[in-house]
Amino acid sequence: QVNVASNSVMSPVPFKFSHIKGNFRDKIISPEAWLKAKDTLYRDTENDRYLTGSIEGKTIQKSSSSKLHINAPTNINSPSKEKSGALLVSRGEKINLSELKSRCGQINESHEYALDRGVKPITLKINSENASRLRFNAVSLLPCSFLYDANINPRETIGKVVDIHHSLIENGCDGSLLSESWIHNHCRWIIWKLACTERCFPCALGGRYLNYASLINQLTSRYRKELSRAKRPALRMILNRDIASSKPMILCVSLILRWTVKSTSTIEKQETSFRGGNDELRLELTDGWYSVPALIDDTLKSFVIREKIQIGTKLLVCNAVMVGNEDGIDPLDSSYQPTTRKCPVVLKLAANAT
Repeated sequence: QVNVASNSVMSPVPFKFSHIKGNFRDKIISPEAWLKAKDTLYRDTENDRYLTGSIEGKTIQKSSSSKLHINAPTNINSPSKEKSGALLVSRGEKINLSELKSRCGQINESHEYALDRGVKPITLKINSENASRLRFNAVSLLPCSFLYDANINPRETIGKVVDIHHSLIENGCDGSLLSESWIHNHCRWIIWKLACTERCFPCALGGRYLNYASLINQLTSRYRKELSRAKRPALRMILNRDIASSKPMILCVSLILRWTVKSTSTIEKQETSFRGGNDELRLELTDGWYSVPALIDDTLKSFVIREKIQIGTKLLVCNAVMVGNEDGIDPLDSSYQPTTRKCPVVLKLAANAT
């Protein structure tokens, strides 16, 4: 054991290198173990020169001088801790949002305040609709443009599905399990989350939290949980009809969907005018992993019209009813389009249970 800052910490690798025996070539250590190793060993000046590079699933090799070296990849697609929102990590542990808020103080929603603290203008434009079209600079790994931006050279950007697929394979993921629809779906929600978090806490995260390395790290984490360990999130299990949709859950409003309904009679026109217009309202709700269209009653519609419910609002839902596809549907199927009016399934919500 070694004593670091008065805390007894068990080193995950031997502290002295001279007595190491055996071949360490091409041995992979977990990111968690490597975080602890870096936190412990980085304070030893003798070993500092061997503790360089990134920390996310790297290879350890033994040199002829019996000292450990870390092979840090030279490819820009490989994430590094210094570029992956490290302010949310303290000694290998995540800091929750409430603790981050207590450190940063009151949230300031002013765009000028965010820009002055390093938040990029493009980060302020990101929403749940355009998040999947975001592209990153190939050198700085920071957001620089959206897809089809005529002012940006596509060769100078990364963020396409092909780029992300290659980066995830380099991070140790099985390429055969990574589908284009899975990558596209999760990129949308991760990028939106990273952008919103950086906008809320610009004093701590401005210009540092939303980047390509953070995206790859969080995609890798989701791969391990959902694809490797087969732990599905709530909405996917509900859409698969493996659990009841009536279970309590917290969902976030990602889109407010409106379709114009034509009135055929004078009475219908008066009724729709009384209800706030002749638009059919639906919500797209997400658990952060997948989304589902929600059909709401008149009370919830009035909340939307009065902006009591808006994009970003979190709803505590229970006793919801899933309508359509009694045998279940997978959210990655091509037939499942939650933002279209003809989506085969819909979640019915009532104000009394929301």
